[in-house]
Amino acid sequence: WETTGPRIMALRGISMEVPRGKIVGILGKNGAGKSTLLRVLGGVYSPTRGKIEAHGAIAGLFELGGMGNPNLTGREYATRYLSLMGVSRKCLSQYLLDIQEFSELGDAFDHRIRTYSSGMGARLYFATATTMQSEIYLIDELLSVGDEHFQAKCWQRMRQRLLNGASGILVTHDWAAILKLCE
Repeated sequence: WETTGPRIMALRGISMEVPRGKIVGILGKNGAGKSTLLRVLGGVYSPTRGKIEAHGAIAGLFELGGMGNPNLTGREYATRYLSLMGVSRKCLSQYLLDIQEFSELGDAFDHRIRTYSSGMGARLYFATATTMQSEIYLIDELLSVGDEHFQAKCWQRMRQRLLNGASGILVTHDWAAILKLCE
């Protein structure tokens, strides 16, 4: 990937292994490369050197603003996401119901995303990205979105996913978040 400006090396000399069923927390200031690391691990960016091995289905919980086409309804967005994740038509309605209920969007689930507040978009995104049990979660500050009630639901869902044997990486500048989710 070529740019017209100077090349910036955001990450250098990183080596890690995350054991199955564990979540690793990475603390750092803004601009430290935490989000870049997750995007490389999740396949959004390609590394310039080295290799990445992931043994399992990955759910990337980042890019809250990346809702895709704002003219889609919440239901259409969730349907597209689930289709890309390989969900069969047979299971689709069950997952869509879970997303609508977890997000607490009610009738707004069938409204255009462009009409959503940022909090509504975050609810839709989190509910969609976590409706299925994945084996690996890449989490970028996501659990601090929404009101206190919704944050508690997010933490509960993530703990449940991790108790079911998932692994993950949480990047944050919030020490309390590390204490809540990591050993």
